[in-house]
Amino acid sequence: MEELRERFLEEAHEMMGKLESALLELEANPKDKERIDEVFRVMHTLKGTGGMFGFDALSEHTHDLESLYDKVRSMKLPLTKELIDITFRSLDLIGKLLATPNDEKVLVQKNLFAREIKERFLNQSLPEVARSVEEIYINDDVFESEKYTYHIHFQPGEGVLKDGTHPLYLIDELLDFGVGKAFAHFEKIPEFDQLIPDLAYLYWDFLLVTSEPEESLMDVFIFVEDNSVIEIRKLADENLINNQYFESEAEKTSLYESFSREKLDNLIVAFKESYKSVEEKPSEQESVPTGVNRQVVNEMNSIRVGSVKLDNMMDLVSELVTAQARLDHLSKRLKNSDLQLLAEDFEKLFRQLRTNTLEMRLIPIYTLLTRFKRMVRDVGYELNKQVNFRTTGTETELDKFVIEMLYDPLMHIIRNSLDHGIELPEERSNAGKRPEGIIEILTYYSGSYVVIEVRDDGRGIDPDEIRKKAIEKNLILPSDQLEEEEIMNLIFNPGFSTSDKVSQLSGRGVGMDVVRKNITELRGYVELDSEKGKGTTVRIRLPLTLSIIDGLLVLIGDSRYLIPLENIKRIYPLDQSELDKTGFSQVVVKEGRQIQFVHLIQEFGIHDFSFEKAFLLVFSFENKEIGFVINGIEGKHQAVIKPLNQFVKGKELFSGATVLGDGKVALVIDPYRIMQQYTNTTQ
Repeated sequence: MEELRERFLEEAHEMMGKLESALLELEANPKDKERIDEVFRVMHTLKGTGGMFGFDALSEHTHDLESLYDKVRSMKLPLTKELIDITFRSLDLIGKLLATPNDEKVLVQKNLFAREIKERFLNQSLPEVARSVEEIYINDDVFESEKYTYHIHFQPGEGVLKDGTHPLYLIDELLDFGVGKAFAHFEKIPEFDQLIPDLAYLYWDFLLVTSEPEESLMDVFIFVEDNSVIEIRKLADENLINNQYFESEAEKTSLYESFSREKLDNLIVAFKESYKSVEEKPSEQESVPTGVNRQVVNEMNSIRVGSVKLDNMMDLVSELVTAQARLDHLSKRLKNSDLQLLAEDFEKLFRQLRTNTLEMRLIPIYTLLTRFKRMVRDVGYELNKQVNFRTTGTETELDKFVIEMLYDPLMHIIRNSLDHGIELPEERSNAGKRPEGIIEILTYYSGSYVVIEVRDDGRGIDPDEIRKKAIEKNLILPSDQLEEEEIMNLIFNPGFSTSDKVSQLSGRGVGMDVVRKNITELRGYVELDSEKGKGTTVRIRLPLTLSIIDGLLVLIGDSRYLIPLENIKRIYPLDQSELDKTGFSQVVVKEGRQIQFVHLIQEFGIHDFSFEKAFLLVFSFENKEIGFVINGIEGKHQAVIKPLNQFVKGKELFSGATVLGDGKVALVIDPYRIMQQYTNTTQ
């Protein structure tokens, strides 16, 4: 039962996300019937399932909201901004009722909410409501709905009663969607002396006429679908129950007395045949049924898997990486051909397993971005600013853990854009801009990284103001000569803020510091571009996966290090004479190009190490390029990255460590960090 309760909470939070998105769309288009129906369905589902799992206060609250939106659906109540506002407030209360269903303060708030809804909306005089509805919807057929006839077969698993689910409640909820006829089957009920009271023996068939889509019907069975037989198929794009021919034929075949699928299928075929001659007449084609779909529409192409199970599977895959490395090392050491073939086969199979496991953990980033639409709306109202929030590339997928860790950084960036970036409408108009500001989140793939850009068209960042504030806070000295990029990066320092006032939104100097800290923990990078008077872009670059990488195992001195393969573009052999010629310039010429490099052997403090040959690894990050000088390459290596302990954590050159096949540890070098720390940008 507890497992089902947890599943309900997970589903409820997903439904809240859908509800919030639907409300935001309704705010822009109050006549969107599909979104109105979606709000009603979510409230209806939360009411029914909440009561089943002991969330009685939630069930009562969503019942009031369901009644509210039922009036909207039936054109008895206009969907005004006031109604949308109170629904948003109600959404916050639903979150509290899910988190602390028995908290006395929350229950008092729920009762006050119920009174407010009834006094402001449900108890209005009908003539007044009718006039207000007519003003909005007159001559508008937006509420006209098509009717569909479905056949639903529901055979609950024998143990559903033990799980706390009552099939009759599900049937009642299903029939709330429209007009239907239910047919119970009793043949599985055993003799009385063999009857077990808490087992379910009955099963049902239904004919249901509704305007709801098939997905909504399937949602009714969401908590019993794993151990029940459920089939939903559309019979016709019209109301068959009120069709004179269908009803008469159903009576002739005694369908309603002894229902069977065979009788229903024969009746549908006969019904379709009866229209063949009519289908050829253009004037009567609108009344022709579009055909019969014989396929079971709920053949599931996806299943819900708990995140804990995925995490455990990822841990096992990580262990397999180490085991595969040990097997590969052993096969090479023993030089056994059969063992080498086995190691190669194992690696091929493992790579496929790893890919599939990583893909299962990926979820679209829109699951995160939709949560910010509400925040932008509410904060915009609070600051008296007009803001248009846009998202592009929302289907881009990221690891579930990364998505969860991104919420705080993105929240701080967006709040800074709202507070510091976007100007008041009057200020924007005086600057020749549209009164409505724009905040846009753009997401896209770049090699093995996902890039998230948060853009605004606000006032931008003034480098002179940043420098002034940094001197005041003793972050830099007045004599320090900094490039503009270095000045901009000062806003990521702890305690830095350009705001003179502390508000609920900003001014304490912790926001952008949190951004850099959280993104760094995800092995990501933050970049900032801004133009005074034009706007600001904060760019976040994140790896697709955090735990497993393909790397190149290299020698620096006598020690082995791992460098990610993804951004290595070229590998050049080097002679000692070529390095001697560079002097202090740290530039080598290859294929007619000057390549700036970092001599890792020297940077790692290995000054007395002699070597006959070296290699230049050339990395490329968009328009930036850098070379690393190393003294040996052992080959490609698949690795599980482990976090660094406290003795190495301060070394920004490394992003983690990994265990090699021989049991030794190799540090993982972060090329991007080295580029930022040791070189200037080379175009």
